[in-house]
Amino acid sequence: MQDKDIFEGYYTISLSKRLLESRVINEEAERVLLLKLKEECGFAFTQRLEVMYKDIKMSDELSKDF
Repeated sequence: MQDKDIFEGYYTISLSKRLLESRVINEEAERVLLLKLKEECGFAFTQRLEVMYKDIKMSDELSKDF
């Protein structure tokens, strides 16, 4: 259980940095990893990660529309 929490913290920080700095190289790979994490760890584990990803996408779309 502790290893899962450590991984979640590390991955959350890493994903947020990649999203904010627009360093996501392969969006499909990120989505596949989130799906695998959801299968293995459950919806609650990946919910915040998915919300971060959707928020960045929405922000990009709104910026383009503006």
